[in-house]
Parts: sequence; structure tokens; C-alpha cells
Amino acid sequence: GRGDPACFDSVYTYERCCQTDFQDLICTQKRKGEEGGCVDCQKTVYYTCLTPPEKRLHDAQEDYNKQVDTFNTLQNKSAKLASDINAAKFDLQNKSDIYNEHYRDYDTKLRVWSIAFNNETRLLASGRFNAQQGVYNHTNQELKLAQSNLKTAREELSAALKTLQGAQDLRKRAEETVRRNES
Repeated sequence: GRGDPACFDSVYTYERCCQTDFQDLICTQKRKGEEGGCVDCQKTVYYTCLTPPEKRLHDAQEDYNKQVDTFNTLQNKSAKLASDINAAKFDLQNKSDIYNEHYRDYDTKLRVWSIAFNNETRLLASGRFNAQQGVYNHTNQELKLAQSNLKTAREELSAALKTLQGAQDLRKRAEETVRRNES
């Protein structure tokens, strides 16, 4: 080996330090089949050893491929977003048309109401109605007062008639008594 102390603290000491076939090579290990804790999956281990210039080229290619994948993903997202934006614009335009239609309908009805509410004939009729209502209320109060007075007068008349009847009866008795005394 090269006498590096790191050569003797790992499981792969011979392969890393004492094997001169891989001297000055950069080796990587890739394992497959162990993802997600799969116990029954087929497992493979790949060893790749490259010279430093090949390693830099390989890293640059992988980086480039990742960036191309990212670019393609962003392009797809951009296309999807453009499609979503167009759909949202279409939906918004439809909703805007519906809103404007409702607003025009509301505005028309508000104008009709305003014209009808401020109509001179309606205002005159409303004034007459309010005056008639006032007259009715006053007349109704007068009627109730007159009915109350009539009831009181009838009761007093009934009492007076009873008193008169009683007086007439007493007079008749008195006249009979006087006739009997004379005879």
C-alpha cells in the first residue's frame, strides 16, 4: 500500500490500499435492490473506476443530464401553467360576463324602481292615502268616543226610565190610596 493510515480502518482495506490495479483511479460503488428496505429484491452492486479526467467528464455529463431533466420538467410545468392560466382566463371571462349581465339587470330594475318610486301620480296617491288614513284614524277615535257616550247615555236613560217607572208606580199607588181614603 501507500502507507495511508485510512487504508487500515475499513472493511475494504486491501481493495483500497494494497491493490495497485486501481491506483490513481477514482472508484464509486452503486447498489441497487436495497431501496425502501426490500429484503427479497435482487441486489446488485456496481463498481465504476475512472481516471480523474474521466471522472470529471462523467460528473459533468451527469450534471448536464440532471440539468436537461430539470429544464424539461420546467418546460412541462410551464406548458401546464400556461394551459391552466388560459383555462382560468376563460373561466374568469365567463364569470365576468355573468356578473355584467346581472349588473345590467340590477341596474335596469333599479332605474324602473326609481322611476316608479318618484312617479308624481304615485306620490299624489300616497299623499291622499296618508291623508285618508289620518282622517280614518281621527274618525275612528271620534266614533269610539261617540259609541262610549251613547252607551253611557243609554245606561243613564235606562236608569232614569226605571226611576220614572218607579215614580209613576208610586204615584198610581198614592192616587189609589187617596181615592180609597176619600171614599
